[in-house]
Amino acid sequence: MMSHSARRMRRPNAAAFTLIELLIVIAIIAILAAILFPVFATAREKARQATCASNLKQLGIAWVQYVQDYDECPPESSQNNGGCGWAGRLYPYVKSLGVYICPDDTTPQPGQPGAPLADTRFQVISYAYNQILNRSQGSGPLLPVNQYTAPQNTVVMFEQRGGVAPFMGFVHNAAGIDPGDNTSPAGMGSPGAYLNGNSAGYATGPMAGRAFSGTACNVIWPTCNAPHSGLANFLAADGHVKALNGNQVSTYNPASSPYNAQTGTVACGTQNMTNGAGGTFTLTFSNL
Repeated sequence: MMSHSARRMRRPNAAAFTLIELLIVIAIIAILAAILFPVFATAREKARQATCASNLKQLGIAWVQYVQDYDECPPESSQNNGGCGWAGRLYPYVKSLGVYICPDDTTPQPGQPGAPLADTRFQVISYAYNQILNRSQGSGPLLPVNQYTAPQNTVVMFEQRGGVAPFMGFVHNAAGIDPGDNTSPAGMGSPGAYLNGNSAGYATGPMAGRAFSGTACNVIWPTCNAPHSGLANFLAADGHVKALNGNQVSTYNPASSPYNAQTGTVACGTQNMTNGAGGTFTLTFSNL
């Protein structure tokens, strides 16, 4: 007869999972992963969009500081460059190259395979300037910012892909600005092959119903879509940043419709940025 101590030391048979039970557990894990991974991907994209918006916000602060230092005059470059050169002019206020790059911008840095430019003195830049704000886009003088009709509705910067600008390695003047910079992208939202400055492409989606094309759209950014789940970030002249669908932004030169002016009575008596189809534009490239 087995003693009490021997019975106590005897180990019971260990329970084990059957194959069916293991398959059920694996299936449950796979289902949970399928549910959660898209949520994680969306959260990561929202984080990248927020970082991009933060970059534009910092550039907006730099732009406002520049305007204050130069008697309400926005950045400009040579007469024929239509706003190109703005990136270098704002750099002394930003002092960070990272602010110029959206986390969703996969454009290779100059000198790398597939890069839009081989010159490594240039840097990738993910944003473009509203060319209309530069004196070369009008018959009159540069319009001071305090004369904008509605700064809260005026586009200052928008997203693009494939653009570069020289920040280091060039001969700079006393203000730290490269006077020969005619590459930092600028555009007016009008349909065309390229943004002014280089072979960059709009990354806004079609604005005001217009389609855009260009080297960067066809190669680096295949469809030129808005990068943030159908939205793109825009900086307005009052310093605020907004994520918009491209069709919420009125373009210029020529206007997408007679309704992109910010003020005044226009065709059919319609007032202030009405798009002619019962809706309104949130932002416009016009500063009048």
